Amino acid sequence: MGFVLVTALLYAFLDPTFGLSLSSLAELAGLAVGLGVVTLAWAVPLGFFSRRDHFPLTVRALPATLLVGVACVLISRLADFQPGYLYGLIVGFYLAHGLAQAIEGRAKAVAVGTTLVVALLAWIGLVVLRASAAGGADFDTVLLQSAAVTVVVAGLENAVFAMLPLRFMPGASIFSWNRPVWVVLMAIGLFGFVHVLLNPAAGAGYLADATRTSFFTTVALLALFGITSVLFWAYFRFRRHAAPNGHPPTAEPPPA
Repeated sequence: MGFVLVTALLYAFLDPTFGLSLSSLAELAGLAVGLGVVTLAWAVPLGFFSRRDHFPLTVRALPATLLVGVACVLISRLADFQPGYLYGLIVGFYLAHGLAQAIEGRAKAVAVGTTLVVALLAWIGLVVLRASAAGGADFDTVLLQSAAVTVVVAGLENAVFAMLPLRFMPGASIFSWNRPVWVVLMAIGLFGFVHVLLNPAAGAGYLADATRTSFFTTVALLALFGITSVLFWAYFRFRRHAAPNGHPPTAEPPPA
């Protein structure tokens, strides 16, 4: 929970208006609550299947990812890039190695589905909150709206990117287990991602206001983050490992 709070603080610093105020405190609390809800949306289904199917489930905080988050915040703030760019894992859920494909794929599919449901409920709740607030900005209102926004954004992004069929992502297990289920979850996630987060309509979505950041800056930063991500992955994927028996290191063999 402490790590979730630190992560929420990083997200809060993406907001140029964040500072020493009651409203900022409410925003920080809402971010922490929202990140906690999204984390639980993953944890509860995996925990249920872990108990039902009797396989070990390890939960770990990943503090090294804070360095990636800090770099993202600094670059976003220095470039005045809005709404900001930040990525990094908060908590890792590790299933037993060698787990049956059907068990692993089913568990992760339910976790992704739960995340999408929670994001949908938060989106509906956000509409209700904004309609009932009537311009008010008290502590409770800011906290609840911040939490709802966090659940919607983190939930949709988490579901969409997690569904990529890469071997280190949950999507690979679901894709191998049941491709129709993978297609349905990916389609629902992409629809929500485009409709809610990339909606160019006035007042909604990342693309609602193109005047916040120049087109050149947006493209340059996305290219920078994208290339850095690929290089980061490639380093750990293709680096040479020292053999435990003292023999010269050998490159990691390609996946079967």
